[in-house]
This record gives sequence, structure tokens and C-alpha cells, in this order.
Amino acid sequence: VCADLKAVLLIDDSVENALQCATYKEPTHALLFGNYEWNKRVSGPQDAKDEISFDRRLEAGGGREFWKDEITTTPEGVPLTRVKDWGEVVRWVQEAKLIPTR
Repeated sequence: VCADLKAVLLIDDSVENALQCATYKEPTHALLFGNYEWNKRVSGPQDAKDEISFDRRLEAGGGREFWKDEITTTPEGVPLTRVKDWGEVVRWVQEAKLIPTR
């Protein structure tokens, strides 16, 4: 979608969406918004364990904090940057010269 729209930037809180755009054959830089536990790991339709609730999965795993073991790392050279808030988004965009500063 980013390539079809000729987007120059994606701002999203989904690690799956951000990685998909940033690793496409014509990559679009992605800003991964927020530092949330749920957007630190990739989950897909093949990942059946994501079909159960957080509480049930925690119980089924004997209380193991599974989300700490499944942190996604960004492949080297991929144009993806994690930003913690809208202030960081604005600073990144200004530094990238995507919008003029006042």
C-alpha cells in the first residue's frame, strides 16, 4: 500500500505493518509509534497461540513472561525507527527535512 500511494513515511503502532513497509522491495521509512509490550513482537495468522487471551496464555505458560522472550529486532539497514511519542515524530520528520521548520 505504501508503494502504491508513493508514501514517503509510515507512522504506525503495529510492528507487523511497519516491518512490511520497511522491508518491501521499494521500502518506505516507518516510524514505529510507542513503546508498548504488544508492539515489541510480531504475531501473524500462523501464530495460533495469539488466538487466546493474554491471561489464558500467561496461565498456560505457567506464568512465564512470554512477551519478554519474543521481542522483535529490526534487521540491519531497514528504514524503521521506534519513536516514543508525537514529539519524537515531529522531530524525526523535521530532521529528515520532510516538512519545513518554522
